[in-house]
Amino acid sequence: LLCALLAACAAPAPQVVTVKETVVVTTENVVEVEKVVQQTVEVPLAPTAAPKGGKLVMGTDKFPSGLDPHVNSSWDVMRILVSVYDPLVWQDPETGEILPGLAESWEISDDGLRYTLRLRKDVSFHDGTPFNAEAAKFSLDRILAPETQSQYAKAFLGPTDSIDAVDEYTLRINLKTPSAYLLSGLSQTYVAMVSPAAVERWGSEYQLHQVGTGPFIMKEYVPKDHVTLTRNDKYSWAPSIFEHQGPAYLEEIEWRFLPEEATRLPALETGDVQLVISLPPVDAARLTNLADFSLLTSRLRVTQPLEFFINTQKSPTDDIRVRQALNYATDQQSILNSVLRGLYLPAHGPLAGTAFEYSDQVEDMYPYDVEKAR
Repeated sequence: LLCALLAACAAPAPQVVTVKETVVVTTENVVEVEKVVQQTVEVPLAPTAAPKGGKLVMGTDKFPSGLDPHVNSSWDVMRILVSVYDPLVWQDPETGEILPGLAESWEISDDGLRYTLRLRKDVSFHDGTPFNAEAAKFSLDRILAPETQSQYAKAFLGPTDSIDAVDEYTLRINLKTPSAYLLSGLSQTYVAMVSPAAVERWGSEYQLHQVGTGPFIMKEYVPKDHVTLTRNDKYSWAPSIFEHQGPAYLEEIEWRFLPEEATRLPALETGDVQLVISLPPVDAARLTNLADFSLLTSRLRVTQPLEFFINTQKSPTDDIRVRQALNYATDQQSILNSVLRGLYLPAHGPLAGTAFEYSDQVEDMYPYDVEKAR
């Protein structure tokens, strides 16, 4: 669960107005009747248009171990750099459907070993380098290269064997064995399309000077302090799942690294930041009772929930009845309500409820039942 608090705003209420109408009835220019009709009507107002321009400052809860999407596995790679990079394909967060991104279309060979992607022809990197098949091949080869020491991105490419730039805007991915998850992997921010020119220029310091094709440009990255992103005014290739097309409304976004709760919460309350991520539940619950703040919760589409692993090799938990008793004896909802202030959902197995592969059939397996536990 991602919890964020920000300054509150509201949609305009309908406007109630009184209308007076004078009706004059005449016969041969002689006034016979004059009356006033008065009525009250409700005039709906159009929603206020999204404000344009300005800067959003956000406080995040940790220092990332590193921000190179091809190298590092930090969660911040995705939530910060999703604005800097575009993936080859997008995955609809609600349905899981794979949608066009930098690749307009794709074909899969009958044996499932070759993916041929047709790339957009109107995209350029923030530094002016054209995006094409050679640039895409460069990015994927960089992920696969042993010297990159990819901690996470390489896993999303699965059994990829080699990459070919068939022509200027046609990319082919060759697999060792078929993979049902390749397209989903290509939708991840970790599999970013990076500017070859920028990587060659900055080398090992690329993470400080990243260049993508996304709606925001990395202006500055100061490790353990902040990342500043500025609007890409040339952005015109947003995916269909975005409600807004074209350049972003905001001019600038600043991510401040505020790992200490004692610092992050006051920064929000004093207005130094407009939004903070991951507050302790007790603080989040308190602030939501104040008119100046709103709580946003997001059920992240992660694979695993927060969980404890039971050692099945040592006594007494090598006995399945003991493990079952522990599950029956755990009152999850009371824990969630008292410790986590009801902001989290109970877990029911090794897969999170937001995972596409999750089945709700597991939810009735271990209801809270003290007598059964005994």
